[in-house]
Amino acid sequence: MILKEVDQALLIRLHTFIYLDAPFVYEKWYQERFENDNSFRKWMNQLRKEGYIRIFSHQEIPDVGRGSVYTLGSKGIEYVKEMQGYARFSAHWSRELQIWYRHAILIARVAVAFEEQAPRFQLEVKDYAQENRSYFQFGTSKKKDVIRPDGFFIVGPSGDAASDDNFGIFLEMERTLSRKLVIQDKIARYQNFLLMPGATDKYLYHIGAEVEVSEFLVLFVGGTESSTLATKRTMEKLKPRPGESRNALRPGIDIPVLLGALPEIVADPFAMNYYHLHATSSDTKREISV
Repeated sequence: MILKEVDQALLIRLHTFIYLDAPFVYEKWYQERFENDNSFRKWMNQLRKEGYIRIFSHQEIPDVGRGSVYTLGSKGIEYVKEMQGYARFSAHWSRELQIWYRHAILIARVAVAFEEQAPRFQLEVKDYAQENRSYFQFGTSKKKDVIRPDGFFIVGPSGDAASDDNFGIFLEMERTLSRKLVIQDKIARYQNFLLMPGATDKYLYHIGAEVEVSEFLVLFVGGTESSTLATKRTMEKLKPRPGESRNALRPGIDIPVLLGALPEIVADPFAMNYYHLHATSSDTKREISV
């Protein structure tokens, strides 16, 4: 069986994102090769029979309905290892569909949207680390001094691999409403991490980042506009009221924290889709920036 370039790219993407849904894979990478969905699915089944991918059928796909979910098969893991020299992929993810697969699918949509739209601004996504790779303990406490982003990727000037003028984005998918305690804890961890001298350099070394990063931001992605606004109101409770000093309940937000709705970000991640929660006023949406 001879794999074409698009098939090789699919295996790499499955290694990166772990799970991808069939409609998304067909729309983004296989429409030009196959005129219809039926031909595409036959080819995916060939890849499955050869052991390159695993297919979990009749699964619930966010905003789509029932469909197939793909991940790497044993032969696919070995193929990726040969192509890029390493493979960080648990065989358990292939044997059994993990409960967080929907999360992985949505994070992939966000990351691919950035990848597709970045060239419009002479930018490119230079690296991506999924949740398993992006976990990091930055202090002595295994409970408090850790960050667990749903994903982390680096965006910077295209065609300039040596440039340090890149920015790193920590993704937090808030598809459902979270309590203030959960949001407060996540922001506190990121603040402790990003404000700790040398912590970001250790983090980039830990994940084996392909390039350097000069600026970091935390991006919370809401499932809908209404849930995004609800999360925004929760985050604003962390900021002191006008004329009020900081206190335990309202410690403030001192790092770049942005919040946007999933549909808008997937449509155009570089548009004015984001509330800047660390700004003095977070009432209007702005473009992504630190």
